[in-house]
Amino acid sequence: MTIPTDTKILAVVITASASIIAVACTYLTKLVSDLADKRRHNKMQLMAIRNELVVNKGLSEAIEKHTRTFGFKFIDKVWSSSDTSSIYGRGIPADLILEAYSKIQLFNTLNDRYSLISEDENYRNKDQRLRQEHAEMVAIAEDIGKIIGLILEKMR
Repeated sequence: MTIPTDTKILAVVITASASIIAVACTYLTKLVSDLADKRRHNKMQLMAIRNELVVNKGLSEAIEKHTRTFGFKFIDKVWSSSDTSSIYGRGIPADLILEAYSKIQLFNTLNDRYSLISEDENYRNKDQRLRQEHAEMVAIAEDIGKIIGLILEKMR
């Protein structure tokens, strides 16, 4: 077997090799850039969720301290309007975050119900029902505060 010494063939092989190397480097650069963007996006989402949880912790403490629930609503805008798949990363307490937000939804639903019962003049056993709703919301707010405390400890 002889190695071709023709300069045209050698020039084509070198050019093709350089093109393949350039394409591979471009693809590798894009891949690394996409991974970095995804990590940055996930970190941004986690920080937004964490900030929302910090605010909700403050709300739960206010509800516990003063046992006021009428008009209070926990914040869930980041949770309900964004990609929450970032909570399934390594070291993130996804089960606790899901539990906290399910209790937040429950509290907000009960608060809406409380408002509707308050406005209805003909609601049967209105005072008893409002006391029961209030007691349930205070208990849920305490649970929310405890769960968020655990989440924030684990997310440090």
